[in-house]
Amino acid sequence: MTVSLTFYQELIAEMRRKEQDLLKAKEQLESSERRFKALIEHGSDITSVTDENGNYKFVSNSAKRILGLTPNDIVGRSALEFIHPDDRARVHAEMLRLYEVKRVDIEPFRYITADESYIWLCTTATNLLDDPAVQGIITNSRDVTSYKESLCKINEQNLKLKDIAWTQSHEVRTFIARIISLVELLKQETLTPEQQELCQYISSSTNDLDKAVREIVNNAAF
Repeated sequence: MTVSLTFYQELIAEMRRKEQDLLKAKEQLESSERRFKALIEHGSDITSVTDENGNYKFVSNSAKRILGLTPNDIVGRSALEFIHPDDRARVHAEMLRLYEVKRVDIEPFRYITADESYIWLCTTATNLLDDPAVQGIITNSRDVTSYKESLCKINEQNLKLKDIAWTQSHEVRTFIARIISLVELLKQETLTPEQQELCQYISSSTNDLDKAVREIVNNAAF
């Protein structure tokens, strides 16, 4: 069987096209990997991967900026080790849910920093233990300390306002009680029709005011 030169030339040309396609795909993959690395290294979140036991396998360099801790300070250690003791059980329970659902959003918890102070992190965890490319649980954590501190200040202010409302309402209701007593004493006297009508008006208005104060106090309690 004789194979023409043209056949070999076409075969070589096809191989070169495939080689070029392969090189192009490789360049696109490397470019994508560089973009992904830049995203996790310079993003506002801390991206990490833990194994099935909750030990860190990977931590993005953004941890240094947010926590003051380098990836080497964290990798190989348990995630729970860095969480405030009062929040640890709650976070652990949420992480265990990842064996039932694919993703969990964990409410803010306290996480220790390099100077041993705590910041508040809000975390989303995704179970990719079955993914051969990851084989772990990916977490994205954001620093929400400013939000939590602002919320705490608002709650403290609300408590102070509730105390003020309670104190003021007590003083007002004491005054109302005196008016009611005075009206009851007046009713025992012989009054003209006009005076009776005035007493009734005062009594009705006082009761309305007392009701309004009670509602204010009840609303403040929430």
